[in-house]
Amino acid sequence: MLKINKTTKSLISLILILVSISFAVYFLNKHQNLIHEFLRISPFLFIEILILYFVMLLILILIFKYTVQLNKIKIHFKQNLFLNMVSLFMNFFIPGQSGPIYRAYYMKTEHKLKFSKFSMSTLLYFGIYAIISLFFVAFGIFNSYLLILILICLSLGFYVFFRYYLKKIKKVKFKINFKTILCLILVTFLQFIVQGIIYYLEIHSIKKDLPLKDVISYTGTAGLALFVALTPGAIGIRESFLILTEKINHLNNSTIIFANLIDRSIYIVFLLIIGILITIFQINKKLKYKKTKNNLDLIN
Repeated sequence: MLKINKTTKSLISLILILVSISFAVYFLNKHQNLIHEFLRISPFLFIEILILYFVMLLILILIFKYTVQLNKIKIHFKQNLFLNMVSLFMNFFIPGQSGPIYRAYYMKTEHKLKFSKFSMSTLLYFGIYAIISLFFVAFGIFNSYLLILILICLSLGFYVFFRYYLKKIKKVKFKINFKTILCLILVTFLQFIVQGIIYYLEIHSIKKDLPLKDVISYTGTAGLALFVALTPGAIGIRESFLILTEKINHLNNSTIIFANLIDRSIYIVFLLIIGILITIFQINKKLKYKKTKNNLDLIN
């Protein structure tokens, strides 16, 4: 088995962060309309959404906590925070949603978690995410009776998926903890609620007479776009997805595009703050390492 020392791990992490920052600079240069749009946003709307994105970060920390708990691994809060911040940064600025790959690499090197086990626990989260996305879409389209039927069908679909999942995990000796899975479902549902509030505030700033059902279906559709997000930040992918489902969301093209511009403009600021926090984390880590090394040298 290939062993990687601490210096090499730090170097690889630093390279990945520098690549992400390079993509960020390139991205902002190519999408200067986001900067112009940001300057037009109401200060109150900006603060509200920025706070909600930090709430979302805490939810993602909980999601990852329960995901790795399926592998009987406990991850320290600071470690979890750093890992999620880097993942968000990479997901937005590097093509192909590279965050999960970085998390898999990190868990392998730091916690000796096999890629197969990490993949199975991540697959379970994505399965839950997909089911909740479809439920949100259905909630925005159908009446209460049809919604109950659809909920039953989605539950059966999740059951079939889960049975298939159970068969697969036996091959990687993966143990199921139903309490942890329940926590993962609840926190993922909370993720959609917070995301829905963010979308509501953004769209409501453009279109005042906004039915709640439309926001719910919009949130579900935007969630499904994650699975085809090949471009940095899913630029163009999410917008196309939402425009193609215009009849479901009952929002016109201009509202969808403008709302997404507002969202991305604020999210860019959120990521810039995260970028600063990541840098502080890395500097503190280096200083602690040097201090420990100097103390050991003095002892010797």
